[in-house]
Amino acid sequence: MGRAGGTVATWGEVELAKGTALRKPSQADQYVQFDGVNLAAIQRLADPANAHFTKRHDKIQVDAYAGSKQPSFSLEVGDILIRLATGRLLALSQTDFEALYDYDSQTGWTLA
Repeated sequence: MGRAGGTVATWGEVELAKGTALRKPSQADQYVQFDGVNLAAIQRLADPANAHFTKRHDKIQVDAYAGSKQPSFSLEVGDILIRLATGRLLALSQTDFEALYDYDSQTGWTLA
């Protein structure tokens, strides 16, 4: 085999495929935690995606919807559904949510 000749590499700016990134300051993300019974709150946040209980009623299934590249996913009790400022939906465990977000708790009335 002979030796290869010619340019092997060039120096210049490239767009990296991996690295670290910080979120741009923008509108705050919306979220709701699945507590096992608050299907209506999940449905409001997930709209236009269809959210419904699974057959065993222990999880919520959030279905992909037409025109979206987002896949279907499910939420277990304690998981948090997030709507990013772009409209994309994410599901995170409470541990992951607390590691990534500074959030303010909601204040409201509870029955005594």
